[in-house]
Amino acid sequence: MDSPLAILVLPLAVLVGVMFASIALSSTSIARSISSLNYFFAVFITPQFWLGGVFFPLDRLPEWAQSVAWFIPVTHVVNVYRGLTSGDVRWSHLGDVAWIVVVAAIFYTVAVFSMRNRLVK
Repeated sequence: MDSPLAILVLPLAVLVGVMFASIALSSTSIARSISSLNYFFAVFITPQFWLGGVFFPLDRLPEWAQSVAWFIPVTHVVNVYRGLTSGDVRWSHLGDVAWIVVVAAIFYTVAVFSMRNRLVK
């Protein structure tokens, strides 16, 4: 970490935590049993590691995988974190943060409504 902007990773981590917690709670609210949560990890979590740019640069992936990666939330988190820690902050990172906020808001709303329906029934 060569950048003093790296300290901004901490407040952003709160937003990222809310986003992933909302996604997980949404999945939990529709799960019929504990074993059905395995599908959530197999279909949602694992592909994020492979296609999100966490371990491999996105520009080395095939074109179709790069297109899919844009929709994966962890891609935007990785972009912003790398920009803040390296000091290479770009205007496109605002779009990444906006996408994180949108995904968090959508899944938070889904989680609240679906969990409320599950608990009330």
